[in-house]
Amino acid sequence: MNFFIVPVFSALAAAALGADPTKNDLYKALNTEQRIWTPLRSYERSTNNEKHRCIYAKKTSLQGDNYQFDQYYKHGVEKWVTHHLYGTLIESEKSAILTVKQSPEGHGIQYTLRYWDQNTHCGIVTFKNTEGEDECELHLWEDDLMRSPSQYACEWKYDEICPKAEKYMTYTQECLTSA
Repeated sequence: MNFFIVPVFSALAAAALGADPTKNDLYKALNTEQRIWTPLRSYERSTNNEKHRCIYAKKTSLQGDNYQFDQYYKHGVEKWVTHHLYGTLIESEKSAILTVKQSPEGHGIQYTLRYWDQNTHCGIVTFKNTEGEDECELHLWEDDLMRSPSQYACEWKYDEICPKAEKYMTYTQECLTSA
């Protein structure tokens, strides 16, 4: 399951500031035709010793609690990779969760929405890695990505939710011209 670099990006939800995000918030956040980018995260992934970068997700279907999307990332000079993934929206006691799988059946990774700013379309999600440690990702809709080229709108919240986490930048302006 180490395959998932899902920026869940895709697990974004529209919670009011200070309130726990709901499944309905998550649905609204995922229901966009824009690409959802993962410009910042607490871990790195690579293929053939080439770091993954330019990571984004694009919705293909959202019906009820079922979400399908294509995950894109780049490694090497011009090597784009695409994976079709399946998600299920879940409401827990204090958060909204997107469980992401490689196929409609089987087990997946649970991405918990920890923060969402409806105005800037910027969110923070966490998940457990294979060692059981928390990892963090910042997700941002494409139009809003363009508005904050130097610092992301909710990066301060990333620092608050994940105070000891690394910050690996996966996005540069070059990502938009080649995507």
